[in-house]
Amino acid sequence: MEIRANLVIAANGAMTLGGTSRALSSHSDRTRFHEIRDWADAIFIGGATARTEPYQSTPHPLFIWSRSDAPAGFATTNPLARVIAGELADVLSEIAALGVTRLLCEGGPGILEPLFAGDFLSALYITQSKSIGDGAFFDLDLRLQNFHETKRSELPNETFSYLERNTRNT
Repeated sequence: MEIRANLVIAANGAMTLGGTSRALSSHSDRTRFHEIRDWADAIFIGGATARTEPYQSTPHPLFIWSRSDAPAGFATTNPLARVIAGELADVLSEIAALGVTRLLCEGGPGILEPLFAGDFLSALYITQSKSIGDGAFFDLDLRLQNFHETKRSELPNETFSYLERNTRNT
């Protein structure tokens, strides 16, 4: 299964402003966000994102990862949403077993950190806003050493980049 992440990050490394990522996102970023979803078979988020972002409706199945065996507090009206608990590698195997071949992560640091640490990501869509955020900080530069930029576009208030994982020599 191929896993990509789509994220917006502020100039100071914050992934939220006023408690949501949406406040960092421009109209052009929101349009691109929905276009990127066309690539995916399913969307993957963590519990914090499920509690703070508007996921009442998605074009694909939505998997909400909970690290606990008793995932409570993820009330959603999204009929395509499903909470999956457990270790990340096991959860990803379970999602793949359901026939998902292209998984798009739209979560914050709580889900991105283990995806990077486990070497699960194949590509990243990153919008870097010139705004200053106020929470959920993430040191992106530290994690990009195994990726190279293949596409970049500059807008007045943001930069969009598409990065792919470096090819490994075996």
